[in-house]
Amino acid sequence: MKIEFVKPEVRAGKEYKGEITRYKLDERNRAFRVFIVLDKEPQIEFMKRIDIDWEINSAFAAFCCEMGIYTEADDSAELDELIDTRVIAVLNKGEDGKLYVGKIQLDEEYYQEQDAEE
Repeated sequence: MKIEFVKPEVRAGKEYKGEITRYKLDERNRAFRVFIVLDKEPQIEFMKRIDIDWEINSAFAAFCCEMGIYTEADDSAELDELIDTRVIAVLNKGEDGKLYVGKIQLDEEYYQEQDAEE
C-alpha cells in the first residue's frame, strides 16, 4: 500500500485567512490549543498553543478578548464560541520543521462584510 503525504503550500511569516475548527483545554499541562484550517490549505489543521493562566492580564485572557468571547460582566469566556470563528493567522516554523500558528487575530473585515450584508 502506497500513501502520499500532503505538503503544505503555505509558508511561514505570511498572513492567511481561515477558521477555528476546534480547541483543546489541557488543564493538567496548563495548555490551551486552538486548531485552525486555512482557506488556502483546507486539508490541514494548524495549531496554536497558549499557556493557560487564569489571570485577567495573561496571554490566554488576551486571546479570549481578541477573539470576542470574553464577557466583562462576569470575567469569563465561553470557549465553544471559538468554533467557526473567522481568523487571520501568521504561521511560524517550529524547531521540528512543522508549521504552527504564531499569531492569530479575529478577521474583523469578514465580520464587517457580514454586518453590511444584513
